[in-house]
Amino acid sequence: MILKPTPISSDLFDYEEGTFFAEVSCLGGPAWERVYDDACDEGFSVVSAKTGKHVVFAEVGQIEEYGELAGWNFSCVTPGFKHLKAVVWND
Repeated sequence: MILKPTPISSDLFDYEEGTFFAEVSCLGGPAWERVYDDACDEGFSVVSAKTGKHVVFAEVGQIEEYGELAGWNFSCVTPGFKHLKAVVWND
């Protein structure tokens, strides 16, 4: 079952072509939580500022530049919204 990890308002993200973008400091730090009740995948929920509905994102990998952590890639795991992505930059 998909849980409702760390709710974050959509207002805190930029959005372009199916991808949410934000810097980790704008989100209050990397406070990822479990996405599934039977697995250790971690992520967060984006809550629509307009409708209050949420979609859940799970981390799928880290972004490294010059040997340092530059950010994290996330994919949406909510049925019907799996085309959405998120990138959180490590500022």
